[in-house]
Amino acid sequence: EMALVRIGLQPQTGNTLAHSAEVRVSLNVLGSEGDEQFGGNNLTSALAKYLAQQALTQLEAKFGTKVVLPLWHRVGQAPGKRLEQVGYLNWKRLQRYAESLKCQFADLALPARVTVPRLTLQIVVDKTFQAAHVDKLAVPSALLEKVVAARMDLHVRRMQNLLRHAKLQAPDRLLLAGKSTLLPGVHKFLA
Repeated sequence: EMALVRIGLQPQTGNTLAHSAEVRVSLNVLGSEGDEQFGGNNLTSALAKYLAQQALTQLEAKFGTKVVLPLWHRVGQAPGKRLEQVGYLNWKRLQRYAESLKCQFADLALPARVTVPRLTLQIVVDKTFQAAHVDKLAVPSALLEKVVAARMDLHVRRMQNLLRHAKLQAPDRLLLAGKSTLLPGVHKFLA
């Protein structure tokens, strides 16, 4: 979520800001817009889908046959059947690993890739449920940058819309908040 805020600073009567013991601060929200899920569910879901695709590729190579990887991520609906329940657990597990990857990317000086060492998923092979292990799924930083860039383009357009409505050319300062703003793709996009 983005907010365009005008900050007013008023020093004590007869003083400058530098020489005031007290400064009155006023915040005037000129507008807000954006995607409150940016960096949250959007990036996590994109990484989870990528992990699912890579896991499926690895599992089909390992088993030498078609593998079904049940996934259930329908918002607002509870899984009912066993296949849906397994899919729900798989999706939650993939999201947990994706969130961990996202944090690793934000904490490191842009590694070329981050690896999930081992992931256990429930799959269906020859109409039979079974647990399967996927080893060393690598997520390249270029993938994360691509996902971030797609979201940042939307955010920049929304920021321009906010500025236009407030009849401003550009913000005086741009304050980024949240773990996702530490992702290297965000800073590249705004540089």
